Amino acid sequence: MATPLKKDQKVNTSDGIARVKPIKTLEDGKTQNMIVKKSDGSTVTTRYANGKVVDTTYNPKKMRPKKPKKLRNKRLKPIKPGKSPDNNVKLPRLDAQDKAAMAKIEKNKKLADQYNKRNKGLKGKINRLVKNIKNIKLKGGVSGKFKAGGPLMAKFTPHMMHKDGKSVKANTYAKHLELKKKGYTHSK
Repeated sequence: MATPLKKDQKVNTSDGIARVKPIKTLEDGKTQNMIVKKSDGSTVTTRYANGKVVDTTYNPKKMRPKKPKKLRNKRLKPIKPGKSPDNNVKLPRLDAQDKAAMAKIEKNKKLADQYNKRNKGLKGKINRLVKNIKNIKLKGGVSGKFKAGGPLMAKFTPHMMHKDGKSVKANTYAKHLELKKKGYTHSK
């Protein structure tokens, strides 16, 4: 039958609470080890032979290696504008294909700038929403998109509309608008 493992004993010392490990008998049968773990992280190992202290070893706490400080990159000062050197460099002449390619690039840049100006920030979003609302709602109610045969008319699906416990099915978009004017909603 195996003997249960003995637990460490906590002992109050002048340095704080220390943990004393159970005494172990070594292979020769005469020598015993006693290990004391101190609160500062160091350990003291004491060896006994025939009941007398033979050797004591002190192991200090393991030191963490210091991390070197990171060097900060200094910000470069901007160069002040001054006189530029005179360069007499002649550029090669462009042929028709190169000119066409350059014109295409410039045209694309202009279109991108126009698009970015038009859709910039909250103002652009509001303008786009207003345009969408104008397309859907015209003065008399239904726009051309929702009229019979219009592109959005194909997206309409028949559904139930409710008011005061009554339920009516809207088979067409015109019927849907008519029920909406009377106060019918989609929720029960």
